[in-house]
Amino acid sequence: MENVVDFEPSRSGKYNWNTIFFVATFHLAALAAFFTFSWQNLAAALIIWWFANSWGVGIGYHRLLSHRGFTTSKWMIRFLSTLATLGLQSGPIAWTTTHRLHHAFTDQEKDPHSPRVSAWWSHMGWIFQGTAQNQPDSARKRYSPDLMKDPYLVFIDKYYYVTTLILAAGLFCYRRLDNGALGSRRTRHG
Repeated sequence: MENVVDFEPSRSGKYNWNTIFFVATFHLAALAAFFTFSWQNLAAALIIWWFANSWGVGIGYHRLLSHRGFTTSKWMIRFLSTLATLGLQSGPIAWTTTHRLHHAFTDQEKDPHSPRVSAWWSHMGWIFQGTAQNQPDSARKRYSPDLMKDPYLVFIDKYYYVTTLILAAGLFCYRRLDNGALGSRRTRHG
């Protein structure tokens, strides 16, 4: 069966401002590390990064959702997908659709991040510009119909960045408590 879908990976001048905003904000927020650095913060960041990208994106989005490399329970699918959203690489349906399109059209015109366009395009350009991050529903229904059936995955696909905001707020509050009331008590007694 021929892979046909009305998806055209636009390489026009249209920018994905939401993506650009979140990437820029994330990198600007990283500047706070110069003022709040601690080895505990670094360890927490590395652990979260490793789990989000290795388990969430690598095992969840890539092996489980995109390639259907193994089967597992619905709660594990949802857990790994939620964990993957912390990597800020988009939601499970968008990521999987892009990856399945990539395999369907590897190094062809419809490959969302073909290296034939340019090294920059295949690495980062496709994220900031064009339609690969905002596929039409027809592409999602064609390439990720299994995921479109799960209302939880549809929800976190739309609001994938919220998990990172919740985690950031939670860690910020924890550190404030730890350095405030809890930290003072620990210092006095300990």
